[in-house]
Amino acid sequence: MQEAHDRLKGKVDAQFLLRIGQAELKLNLGQHHDCREILDKVSAETEPMSDIDSKVYAAQAEIYAQYYRRKDDYENFYKAGLTFLAYTNDSELDKD
Repeated sequence: MQEAHDRLKGKVDAQFLLRIGQAELKLNLGQHHDCREILDKVSAETEPMSDIDSKVYAAQAEIYAQYYRRKDDYENFYKAGLTFLAYTNDSELDKD
């Protein structure tokens, strides 16, 4: 993963998406603490930036929603789900 991160220098959105992908892998492996740690770091880094692609925010919200669903935290699951929908174009949503 570090090699991929190094190749993406200068491509900030891609680096964030890579790290969000790492968080998803950690979540799927049951490493919830590590997943949350990665997501929180990405969130702290993207918060002050204004030129981040909405796909980054959508991906981050989607993984947060999955995390909260597994933790049975339904209030935050709902909020993260709404955030995901807010940053996702209608054309990108599955019609099913």
